[in-house]
Amino acid sequence: MGVSFTATIDSEPAQTSAGNVFRDWKLDDVNEDLELDDTGDAAALTSTSAIVSDLKSRFQTFLGEFYRDLTIGFDWFGAVLGQKLDEGLVRTKVEAEALACPGVVSVDSVSATVTDTKIRQVTITFTATTDVGAVITAVLTAQQGAT
Repeated sequence: MGVSFTATIDSEPAQTSAGNVFRDWKLDDVNEDLELDDTGDAAALTSTSAIVSDLKSRFQTFLGEFYRDLTIGFDWFGAVLGQKLDEGLVRTKVEAEALACPGVVSVDSVSATVTDTKIRQVTITFTATTDVGAVITAVLTAQQGAT
């Protein structure tokens, strides 16, 4: 059981001084540890890259997974994997989770498709616009069973 997350930044306006403000720490794509810069310091993310990182964290955390706050996380079982796919429910849940991410101002499209019924695999694609006008397209693939 797991969720993969990939995202592309489709368009991003030229950086402004507001776009260079620290927003998050950069995580290594392989093991999710802090990534270090050339000087050995923790690498920082600014602007749209930080928003993509936050979206990834939000959608890869299952609702109830974080023991200190069981309300954190995306409801993969209740909204997506645990029942027949209801695209309207998926759209509502994805929009709510993405809009709760600092820097996301709108969710412009959401689609969901069952890609493998045997392992209950679902692919969700959504497009969001950020507070600096960047457009992000994210693809989430979640599955309940083993491959």
